[in-house]
Amino acid sequence: MPDPLPGWRRTRWRLYGFAFVDEFGPLFALYTLWFSDNGITAAQTSVVFALWASVGILLEIPSGALADRVDRCTVMAAALCLRAIGISVWLLWPSFAGILLGAGLWALHSAIASGTWEALVYDQVAAHHHRDAYPRVLARVEQFSHAGVALGLLLATFLATGGVSIETMGWLTAAVHLPAIGLLRSLKGARSADGEEEEELDSWWATLRSGLRTARRVPGVARMLAIGAVLEGMFIVDEYMPLLARQRGASDEWVPLFVLPVYLGVIAGGEVAARTAAMRARLVAWLLLAGATLLFVAVARSELGLLTLVGIGYAAIQTTWVLTSARTQAALPDSTRATVTSVRAFFAGIWATLAFAVVGMLSPAQDPSLGLLVAVPAYLPVVIMIWAWLPEHRRSGPPRESG
Repeated sequence: MPDPLPGWRRTRWRLYGFAFVDEFGPLFALYTLWFSDNGITAAQTSVVFALWASVGILLEIPSGALADRVDRCTVMAAALCLRAIGISVWLLWPSFAGILLGAGLWALHSAIASGTWEALVYDQVAAHHHRDAYPRVLARVEQFSHAGVALGLLLATFLATGGVSIETMGWLTAAVHLPAIGLLRSLKGARSADGEEEEELDSWWATLRSGLRTARRVPGVARMLAIGAVLEGMFIVDEYMPLLARQRGASDEWVPLFVLPVYLGVIAGGEVAARTAAMRARLVAWLLLAGATLLFVAVARSELGLLTLVGIGYAAIQTTWVLTSARTQAALPDSTRATVTSVRAFFAGIWATLAFAVVGMLSPAQDPSLGLLVAVPAYLPVVIMIWAWLPEHRRSGPPRESG
C-alpha cells in the first residue's frame, strides 16, 4: 500500500532541502574570479573546465555502476566530501596546478553524484508509489537547487559589498557541506532493485555490463541518452558569466547580480516543466531553439544589460532538460538506473570537453566571448534530435528490465 501522505511530503521536502543546501554557497558564482585574481587566464580556465569534464568521462559510468550496487545516500555523501576537499585545495593552493587538482576532486564529485542523485530521487518517489509524480518532483528539485545558487549569489553580493574576500566566501561554502550531508543521511537508503548488498567486483562488473546493454538495446533509450548528453554538455555559458560581466564593465561587487538571472531563469524553467509534463515534442524543440538563440544574442552583443538574456535562454533550456530527463527515467529499469544515467553523463562530459576546448582555443586573455559564439550553435543538432526522437509523455508503467 502507498505510504501515508505525511511520509510522502516529508520525503519530498527532504529532497528539496538537500537540493537547496547542496548548491548554496557564495563561492559557486565567483570561483572563476578567484582564478582570475590569482593569474589564471580565460584559456587556462577553459583547460580547468576541460579537465573537469574529462575526469567525468573516465569515471562517470563506473561510479554509476557503484551506485547501483551500494547505498546511494552513502555514495552521495562521499561525493560531497570530495567537493569540499577540492574547494579547500583551491583556497590553500591558488596556483594553476592547485586549481587543476581542486577541479579534479570536484570533477570526481560530479562524476559520482550525477547519475546517483537522479537515481536516488527516482527511488524516493517510487518507494512512495508516486512514479507518475517524478517529472514534477524532478522539476522542483532542480528549482530548489538553483534557488540555492541564487541565494548564494545574493549572499556573495552582500558579503562583497561589505568587504568580505572571495577566500572567506570559499571557506563558508566548504562549511555548508556539513548540513548538506546531514540532510542527505535523513533520506532512506537506496540500493539496486533487488535490495541485496553485493559489493564484490563480479557483481559490480555485472551491473556495469547490464547498464550498458540497457543503454544499447532498450528501444528509444539510446536516442534519449543522446539528446540528454548534448543538452547536459552544453550548460557551459553560465560558467563564464562572471568573466563576461567583468569584461563588460561590471565591478566585482556587482558581478553576482549579473549571474543571478541565470539561476532565476532555470528556476522559472523548472516551474514551466513542472506544469507542462505533457508538452508535445515539437513544442519542446521550438522552445530549445528560442533559448539557444537568446544565448547567442547575449554573447554576441557587448552591452552589459543584454547578459540578462542568458537567464531567459536558460529558462527555455532548463524546461527542455527537465522534460527530456523525466521521459528518459521513465524508460529505465530500476536495477541499472544510475548506471544508464551515468552513460548519458559520460557522453555529456565528452561534449562539454569539446565545447570548453573550443572556448579555450578562441579566447584571448580574460574574454571568452568569441569561443562561446562558436560553441553555442551546437544546440542546433539537439533541436533536430528532439523534433525527431523525443517520445510524447505517457503515464509511467513498470520499467522494463534489461536482458
